Amino acid sequence: MNTFKDNQGKEWSLALDAFSIKQCRQDAGVDLVDIEDGRIFDKLADPVSMVDALWVLCRKQAAAATPAIDQEQFAARLTGDAYQAAADAIAGAIADFFPNRRRELLRALINKADKLRAAGMETVLQKINDPGLDQRLADQLNRNIDGALNRLIPSDSASNTPALSGSRPSA
Repeated sequence: MNTFKDNQGKEWSLALDAFSIKQCRQDAGVDLVDIEDGRIFDKLADPVSMVDALWVLCRKQAAAATPAIDQEQFAARLTGDAYQAAADAIAGAIADFFPNRRRELLRALINKADKLRAAGMETVLQKINDPGLDQRLADQLNRNIDGALNRLIPSDSASNTPALSGSRPSA
């Protein structure tokens, strides 16, 4: 069973079956088993689509909570680390729905995507924290400004402009 905790510490359980897949299609417009070419993971990359699908999967648990949790409250609980935990849980639930061979393949793809995402984030953080980045950005900004000014005021025509050369038109 795939679980996640929301920002309030409530644990939610996810499991897919044919009925919950049908409900997600109807109520959230999300086909959780459209795995060809990774389309479902592209769809779930949209936070609204993912939270809508999660709501369909968790609404019975939300209704049984004391006090009951409505859809707006549920969505508000899924930010930051809780959002990521929910994304991991729904990806796991999708993989677990399928028979063994396909499940193994999906789990391997999910793990590989997670590793690539983490490596990409680490690379970006290293580049952002590079001590020379501020100077390179300032240099690039200055080149952009100089280029824009040169296009607006070509250097060879500046001295030939009557207003700039001090000449006055004859009356």
